[in-house]
Amino acid sequence: LMMGTRCGSVDPSLVGFAVESLDKSVDQVMDDFNKRSGLKGMVDEDKNDGTLMGGKYDMRTLLQAQHDHPHAKLAVEMFVYRLAQHIASMMIALRGGTLDALVFTAGIGEHSAEIRQRTIDALRPIFPHLELDPERNRTDGAQSNGILTKDYDNDYFRGPVVLDIPTDEEAMIAQECLRLMEQAEQKKQEQ
Repeated sequence: LMMGTRCGSVDPSLVGFAVESLDKSVDQVMDDFNKRSGLKGMVDEDKNDGTLMGGKYDMRTLLQAQHDHPHAKLAVEMFVYRLAQHIASMMIALRGGTLDALVFTAGIGEHSAEIRQRTIDALRPIFPHLELDPERNRTDGAQSNGILTKDYDNDYFRGPVVLDIPTDEEAMIAQECLRLMEQAEQKKQEQ
């Protein structure tokens, strides 16, 4: 998935093509893919508008600028399209099974009601009856235990529940590092 500075998935032959056509080393191209692509790459070189909003390219800034800056609008549209495309492609792994929940998390997923709504709208061909509760979505599910979907009064619709679940990636990484260190120490003591 396209991120703030990373391009997301690309055809692997693009590396060789970029090395040859841009006269860069593989390391330079990989650096471009990881530090100057994604949302930043969509708006950083905006020739018509100068440096878009002082070089800021986080989703909050792009959403505010999308009505005045065509590159910001395109970056948001591409992000939503790719996110919906990734979600839809993961449906294949269910092999006809039912999706119980769709979870939005991390920075954009946790904090952008507009991106969540636009993503659900893009998924409408797969989930035609799925609707977010506007107030729950606006408040990131704060008063509904993270549940963003509407309450349904009948059994007609049994689609996935949409959730907003906070994440703490740094804490999880720290916990895993601690676990690995303890495991290594235990193995060392057993020898």
